Amino acid sequence: MLRRGAIRRPLARVAEGLPIAREISHRELEAELLVVRGDAELALGRPIDAAASYHRALENFREPGRSGGAVVATAGLAGAALAVGDVEGALAHIARVEAGIDGGCDLNRTAGLLWTCHTVLAAARSPRALDVLVRAHSLLIERSTRLDEPDRATFLGNVPPHRAIMTAWAAAT
Repeated sequence: MLRRGAIRRPLARVAEGLPIAREISHRELEAELLVVRGDAELALGRPIDAAASYHRALENFREPGRSGGAVVATAGLAGAALAVGDVEGALAHIARVEAGIDGGCDLNRTAGLLWTCHTVLAAARSPRALDVLVRAHSLLIERSTRLDEPDRATFLGNVPPHRAIMTAWAAAT
């Protein structure tokens, strides 16, 4: 788990960057910074504030030509909904996340997106939770085969959602 200080630093950087992104009218950068802020707020146990950040990010991503990051913000909304006990809301969000994944969005973040889907499905006690975990694990293993051993260990063990997937996989098998 990250220390609170490690989470507060990104929040400070976002606070510095948002006015600049707005000043230069870089809506995609603003949206990405809002997702980072939402992730940090969620990690700090502030799901309502996180959801507000994710919603603002979605507004920016929904502009023409900027839809790629919307799936990441929607996954954040799923996590925020789950954190306040709104499992049905979280399930609705992950349905959109899964549709985005199936549509080929943001392949670099797919494992983390699948982890969010698995987490929500597990909380809902859905039998699909294991299927999504298998998919996430398979994706990680396939991608890790392209790396040499030290990089593979870093890829699988140091990226928080990857580490969570590997841990859950080990517990499930």
